[in-house]
Amino acid sequence: MGNRTFGERLQEAMAKNNISALGLKARTGVNERTIHNYIHDKQPNPNKRVVEKIAKSLHTTSRYLLYGDTSTSGVKFKDFKALRDGLKFLLDDLGSDEKFELISMLSTRKK
Repeated sequence: MGNRTFGERLQEAMAKNNISALGLKARTGVNERTIHNYIHDKQPNPNKRVVEKIAKSLHTTSRYLLYGDTSTSGVKFKDFKALRDGLKFLLDDLGSDEKFELISMLSTRKK
């Protein structure tokens, strides 16, 4: 199972979300042919920004789609240092709008 391709993981995420390539195009604005090329592993180096859009719309991470990495699931933070280190790791998968939303959320939390 660890040897699955980007396209296989993408297909699985689409099935879990009950979404077709056309539906994914509508959610992300990504060309349907590009989506099909990704599904069938015909595009060897997927564009990271495009994969981030796709991942967000499929409620997963680009890290999972690209590499099968699920290491962040179930992480429990016991102290601030661990939380900070975990956030640094996760920030790689966030777009600028998501980072802004996270910062806004953190800055408005009650103490």
